[in-house]
Amino acid sequence: MKIVTLDFETYYSDEYGLNGSTTIEYIRDPRFKAHMVGIKIDDGPVRILIGDAIARHFYNNRGSYEKACVVCHNAQFDGTILSEVYNIHPKLLLCTMLMAYGVYGPHLESYSLDALSESLLGERKVQGVLAQSKGLETLPTETLTAMAGYCRQDVGLTYKLFQKMKGLISPAELRLVDLTNRFYTQPKLEVDVELLQDFLGKYNDYQQRVLDSVGLSLADLRSDARFATVLEGLGVEPAIKKTKKGEGFAFAKTDSFMQELLEHEDTTIAALAAARVGMRSSIEQTRVEKFIRVGSTGAMPVPLQYCGAITGRFSGRKGEALNLQNLPKKSRVVSGTHPLRMSLMAPKGHKVVVVDSAQIEARGVGVLADERWLVEAFRNKRDVYSEFASTLFSRAITKADEKERFVGKQAVLALGYGMGFAKFAVNLHSGVAGPALTFDEGFMYETDACIEMITSSPRKYEMAMANKPRLIGEQEWLVHCAVCDWVVGVYRGTNTNITGLWKELEKYYPVLCEGGEVAANFGGVEFVFDKGVVHLPSGRKIIYPNIRMEGRKPVYDYRETRTRVIQKSLWGGTSLENYTQAITRDVIGVHMLKISEQYPVVGMVHDEVVAIAPDEEAQECLEFMIQVMQTPPKWMKHIPLGAEGEIGNNYGECK
Repeated sequence: MKIVTLDFETYYSDEYGLNGSTTIEYIRDPRFKAHMVGIKIDDGPVRILIGDAIARHFYNNRGSYEKACVVCHNAQFDGTILSEVYNIHPKLLLCTMLMAYGVYGPHLESYSLDALSESLLGERKVQGVLAQSKGLETLPTETLTAMAGYCRQDVGLTYKLFQKMKGLISPAELRLVDLTNRFYTQPKLEVDVELLQDFLGKYNDYQQRVLDSVGLSLADLRSDARFATVLEGLGVEPAIKKTKKGEGFAFAKTDSFMQELLEHEDTTIAALAAARVGMRSSIEQTRVEKFIRVGSTGAMPVPLQYCGAITGRFSGRKGEALNLQNLPKKSRVVSGTHPLRMSLMAPKGHKVVVVDSAQIEARGVGVLADERWLVEAFRNKRDVYSEFASTLFSRAITKADEKERFVGKQAVLALGYGMGFAKFAVNLHSGVAGPALTFDEGFMYETDACIEMITSSPRKYEMAMANKPRLIGEQEWLVHCAVCDWVVGVYRGTNTNITGLWKELEKYYPVLCEGGEVAANFGGVEFVFDKGVVHLPSGRKIIYPNIRMEGRKPVYDYRETRTRVIQKSLWGGTSLENYTQAITRDVIGVHMLKISEQYPVVGMVHDEVVAIAPDEEAQECLEFMIQVMQTPPKWMKHIPLGAEGEIGNNYGECK
């Protein structure tokens, strides 16, 4: 296949550019203009095209481009220009920036062309050229000449980076890079702008009613300091929590303090907390407005960051403000599914088809640990949540026992990675993974004995009290923690192979820290350990930068932001979490590629794949996707996969 490396140089000004704008808005703006494009075919010289010659070239060579592999450094930018402006859709669209994420993980300070060229090639880009063109729709000869040299160098560096990395990433992963790019450059989902405009009007009305009800301004509610002053005036001492920067008020909607305020017996305080939660952030409003702006210009792109997490999982792409990975499910303003989800529509004559890889992480944990009852329960399509809950409560639990089954579900999904009772208690109480739940004394037998297990242990008691919500009594919280401690104990006693695997994984830390390649088999799945690297059965790897032993635990450098690196420690539970999330990500990657051979895959959200199909093929598409997502990959043939899905006119109808 012919390799075409290219790079566009485009017009920008103080008023118009990528700062403060999404890529798609910038390119669809009437002011968009390509000054030039640099094109390199295979290892030939770079050709510079300027002005009208650009459109003529792409018009005359459309057929050859659609048979070629196009390589850019930021394909979300250059590839979208090809698609939106010149109607060019390459057979394969690769991106050296995304490839760098795949090869080196999310650990580099910068993935810019300049930074990668310096660190991987020992070359630096020419500086200061683009600034000469700022605000100029027509470039003088001197600026054109300088920009042509700049563009030629960019294309050359991109080609060199591609040549350096292409052998370090598998063909399947290159296809995933291509698919990730197409989620953005060839969007298919449309936006119901009218629905969102109606919602925005209702949102603004709701906002004003809330402010009127508490007699405060929006600034009062959004300011931590002012909100704290208002609480103190009502006799409530604001709770403090530890933050990355030191200490701060526990005013986030997921903080237990705010959850308690929402249920406060004083209706004024409860209303104030509800107003704060509803008004604190304009993220919901901003996102709706962004959807309206983008949707008014055409289909909605799906910006995903390939290998955005250390495990290789996809994440929302930074800087786009269109993150579809965390769309809210509900709104305080209207009933039913959130309008943002309902607004993402299939094009005319098509349906949205969404299939979720059911409980894939719990299934992965069961396989790696060879936890027989769990694996067989999944394989035989038994109700795993009810089955474990039956063990917990020593009686048959069915779906009719909603509360008990919910506890079983949370245990199966949350405790496989070693979560302790204190965090489990906080998560259940605050409703992190479902309806908020606080256990009382009537929930189990021998509550007093379980409480004594905590109060008789200074360490356990300290852990419990460190997380106690401010507005809940000590005895009430001890009961809740005691039940959570009991649930954790039963889970670990029932799943001894899982707890045993935590210890087994820790045996490989010396290899991770010191080197010396060692192969290992967990539940019939092959891994290879070496210094700072875990090689996965799919061929990918997890990288732990600068991993070393500090005391009895391994510690590695984790890049939290571009400028902030922190130290993270590992133990058996977190290692199992990393390895499980990595291999399940790879399973879903295999499935996405297989589905894309038959139907357009338009996005993915965590463990679900989103596709579109013609109306008359929607049911066939759903059945095909479920079949694919129940088929294990060749490197993990014994994992019992499950899948379930829905068909809808929009994304919201499927979720």
